[in-house]
Amino acid sequence: MTSRGARTPASPSSSVVHSDTTSDNSADDSSITQESSWRLMHPILLVSEIVDGLKSIVSLMVGIGIIVLNRPQWRFWCFVALGVLLLTNVVVMPLLTYFTQSFRLSNGAIQFRCGIINRKRKVIGLSHVHAISKEQPLYFQPFHAIKLSVASAGDSNAEIVLSAVDESFQAELEQYRSSRCNADTALDRHGAAEAEADGRPDGTVVAVQPSLDQPLLSQPFQPNADIPVYRAHLRDIVVFAVTNLGLLGTLLAMLGLMDRLNEMVNGHILADVEHRIMQFIQTSIFAFSLLAIVVILAAVAFSVVTTLFKFYDFQVSLRGDDVVIQRGLLTRHTVVVPVQRIQNVSIHRNVLRSVLKLSSVTVALSAAHGSDDDGDSGSIDLIPVIRDRELYAVISHILPKWHIAQPRLKHTARGLLRYMLLIPLEITALLCLALIGIAVFTQHMWMLWLVLPSVLLGGLWCVFRLMKSRCEGYEILDDEHIVIGGASGFTMFTLFTKRSRIQTVDRYTTPLRMRADVEKLIMPLFAFGKDTRIRLSALKTTQAEQLAHWATHTNSR
Repeated sequence: MTSRGARTPASPSSSVVHSDTTSDNSADDSSITQESSWRLMHPILLVSEIVDGLKSIVSLMVGIGIIVLNRPQWRFWCFVALGVLLLTNVVVMPLLTYFTQSFRLSNGAIQFRCGIINRKRKVIGLSHVHAISKEQPLYFQPFHAIKLSVASAGDSNAEIVLSAVDESFQAELEQYRSSRCNADTALDRHGAAEAEADGRPDGTVVAVQPSLDQPLLSQPFQPNADIPVYRAHLRDIVVFAVTNLGLLGTLLAMLGLMDRLNEMVNGHILADVEHRIMQFIQTSIFAFSLLAIVVILAAVAFSVVTTLFKFYDFQVSLRGDDVVIQRGLLTRHTVVVPVQRIQNVSIHRNVLRSVLKLSSVTVALSAAHGSDDDGDSGSIDLIPVIRDRELYAVISHILPKWHIAQPRLKHTARGLLRYMLLIPLEITALLCLALIGIAVFTQHMWMLWLVLPSVLLGGLWCVFRLMKSRCEGYEILDDEHIVIGGASGFTMFTLFTKRSRIQTVDRYTTPLRMRADVEKLIMPLFAFGKDTRIRLSALKTTQAEQLAHWATHTNSR
């Protein structure tokens, strides 16, 4: 029997963990766990806080000015109030914010503390990091400063935001994260090998591979070692803007701006302008068409400009086991996403892009990743717009471990259209009958005009349900991966996700559906953003049982 202190050499086919490797790992671990000193933010934070402070008191300054003009006897006290506001928001608060916020890297975590009276300290372990987001506004660039967000799982409360740090700190953070995770991996392997050796009769030490589900970095961090894999051309960004159905929202916003003009401009002047425009339109159909084209072109131009600000120089790179996404014209946004943290991959296209054979790709995490231009901090744009013939090749190049390919969906609702349209038709009919009955009973015949918009809305609802019936389906790829097809509004999507991301399986039915063995199935996902659940509105019971069995039964191998 070989003692633990004198183990026999391993066989040629075994991987042996040598003592010199262990000592190196211990040395590395001790070096990265040393306590680092607390650091203040970049001094540019003072400028940012002063600008924010001035913005916050603009309305108060305007109000004080109005009071001075209308109440000269109050001038002294108004100037005193203005001085106090300026002193507080431009001098005192920026200095307090700057000197009470600090951060450091220590013991495998990033730590942040802030607060004046109520002191707060937040710690995020580097092995729990789901995304690292960087923003660099235009006025930060000359000072080589950035705004850095480090997100863990959950909402924005599980996030550390460093408002202004030197841009070299991101490389330091990446290197620290890589060193720490690789050291932990080596220690885990050595510990597993020790445990394995204790149970072997010959005492051989065998290196045990870690689970792929662990958030580890298999490759060490190397500065400036990004491998470019995708870059959006200017024409792609313009096509994305032109085919964006958000143009309808832009047109509505322009109409809302016209309503605001009624409050800001003298009513007689605005009425005179409207009268002249109506006279111009009534001269010919050509004039009316020309005005409509001008309005549409203005909306398109606005969409193109805002899209360029967001997606200019959009590029995707690979850095070890991370995906690095960079974009933005004036403010450069950079998001570093560990591939292991991606919860699902969504390919989506609206009706217009579907006709043009164009798609967009987003990925979802289980964490917020900082503020975004459109207010969505959960999903991340992986590819703004791409031709369908190039789609799967590019995604496979960016995310090879996901094995994404053209799916062959088993459509679940194409033969069950009557169950999809029954509720919209019933509700629309009941609403129309109610409006007609109220109009006849109260003698308010003008209410009959409400029947028309009710029918239009009901018809639009039926169109959405029809799109769902054509798109909804699934394909179980293997024991871990699944593809779901569906539609939401005017947008069709294909969602790739994993079984480990599914939280529960909820099945619904009604007496009418029960007789035909038809159900509705919903599976919430462990994700933060738009695509947070799998939904199949109508499917056969056998299909629902197959999906439920796949989602809830673990692999026996």
